[in-house]
Amino acid sequence: MNDIPLIVTTDWLAEHLNDADLRIVDATVFMKFPEVGGAPTVESGKASYS
Repeated sequence: MNDIPLIVTTDWLAEHLNDADLRIVDATVFMKFPEVGGAPTVESGKASYS
């Protein structure tokens, strides 16, 4: 497993879930768009973790 890609498909993940060197990182973020004008902001998705 020397060449683990940074982003994988769900099929790849299902095939490798038991690999000892596998690490899964959830980097969820949400884009918040203002109703009128202005730049969007990025909000952590940590509060949505279950």
